[in-house]
Amino acid sequence: MDCQKCKSNQDRVVATEGYSDRVRRRRECITCGHRWTTEERIIEEEPPREGTSFDCAGRLCRL
Repeated sequence: MDCQKCKSNQDRVVATEGYSDRVRRRRECITCGHRWTTEERIIEEEPPREGTSFDCAGRLCRL
């Protein structure tokens, strides 16, 4: 992750908070000391149902 201030890609995670649908991380640039927060969302995908497949257009089709 690039620092917003000095554009360095050297950072570390200072703190992490977990929620049911996301994770928030407090990050610190090792080069200049600037801190910022990132948020990662958890996306759960359902597995394909039995007897179905995806065609080339990505639509769900029955076999």
